[in-house]
Amino acid sequence: MADFHEYRVAVKVFFSGTETFEMSKSAHKNNGMGKPQVFERFNRSKNSAMSNDDKTHSSRSPTSLTHENVEKIHEIIK
Repeated sequence: MADFHEYRVAVKVFFSGTETFEMSKSAHKNNGMGKPQVFERFNRSKNSAMSNDDKTHSSRSPTSLTHENVEKIHEIIK
């Protein structure tokens, strides 16, 4: 499924933990999560501890890249 929100809802509603693990294993081959991690996330999701919505990802603070900071770096490099 292209839409990850739909995928999460489908997994949460229609599949068991074992089915979810088997799908993950077939999709990711040897690079996927292990069985305990899949079941932990599955159980948290089923118990509504996890939202179906996308989380914001931590990244560089919007204030960290300012003209003043760039100038300081240029001075250090010179």
